[in-house]
Amino acid sequence: MDFAEKDKKYFLVVIDSHSKWLEVFYMTFTTSNRTIEVLRWLFASYGLPDVIVSDNGPQCISSEFEQFIIKNVVKHTLVPPYHPASNCAAEQSVQILKRALLKQVSNGDGQYSMQHRLSNFLLKYRSTPHSVTGVSPAELF
Repeated sequence: MDFAEKDKKYFLVVIDSHSKWLEVFYMTFTTSNRTIEVLRWLFASYGLPDVIVSDNGPQCISSEFEQFIIKNVVKHTLVPPYHPASNCAAEQSVQILKRALLKQVSNGDGQYSMQHRLSNFLLKYRSTPHSVTGVSPAELF
């Protein structure tokens, strides 16, 4: 789980470490409550994870967030401060997302809404074989 920022547009990026399935949420603000709301939706949709790995952002270390994690019996691992590479899968996903969104805009897709562009990106990402697994995230998920 990681947050990406592009010109004050925030994205919550969540990746399943097994399947490489990616979820990206466009967020206008990144409070603990908004983050919990998104995770609650993910948990309701896909089930509870065993572990969440996140950065040390204020929304991920707040007492509200920790209570949410505890109530759902999920282990929460924080990457070391100033060392985002420790959460390699999320960091790589953030970079892939940024490049894809910039490419869409440079190709003239800037007239579409952010949600439309995210959906286009996720469709392609999820159906393309992953370099690590050799199959698409959709097949493994």
